Amino acid sequence: MQTAKQLDTIDLKVDLESEPIIFKRQIGLLIAKKAQAEVLNFFECNQENENRGSNWWYTVEKEKTFFKSILFLSGDGLDNLPNLKKCFTSLFETYQKYGLIPIDSTFNEMRSPTSDDMVAINPIVFYYPAGTGIFDWHSHDPEYQQFQLLANITQPEIDYLGGETQILMPNESCHAFDHNFEMGDVFSFPYSYPHRVLPVKLSTSYASGASARISVLMPIHPRSKYTTTFLSELEDPC
Repeated sequence: MQTAKQLDTIDLKVDLESEPIIFKRQIGLLIAKKAQAEVLNFFECNQENENRGSNWWYTVEKEKTFFKSILFLSGDGLDNLPNLKKCFTSLFETYQKYGLIPIDSTFNEMRSPTSDDMVAINPIVFYYPAGTGIFDWHSHDPEYQQFQLLANITQPEIDYLGGETQILMPNESCHAFDHNFEMGDVFSFPYSYPHRVLPVKLSTSYASGASARISVLMPIHPRSKYTTTFLSELEDPC
């Protein structure tokens, strides 16, 4: 198992379409901590599937997969969540730097498409509860994006244990985003490569933490064409 390469700054020479990377400290710790609190408050204030189709959350559950997903698809969905919006904006700007989003596009216009067939950004939060959170092997169609960015707004070994993301490379080696993927870090991986999240476990420091791994991501695709292909039959190569 190989830990993903870590970089302290954005390096435009890195090929994000072929190599997993951790960008360290891309989001300020205070912003990440406040964003975490906003996510937890969202769950407290909204019932599952309330306002479905706009800004809502639901449970993703199947064999070897369990987490809660919040989707912010309405234009005003982040107005009362300023720190979480800053996290999404940071991802947006990094996508622009690497050419995946046009430099003259704006965050608000790309998350408010006039048609479900238009390419859009889709702000999402994945909440993996400690003790039950897991995501089985899966992959994505790279038609609209060739790499995925994802931010951690929780701290491993404080908010949770385990929860490593594993990426299966074309040469059948495995790269991992493990305890080195810390609060405020952003990781990138080739979107079509098989990947999974290992079980998220309860930390002994849970009393002062979120008791979860919370990931902030923003897939790029028309809202009528998002696909996740589960690879449950994949033998464990890692």
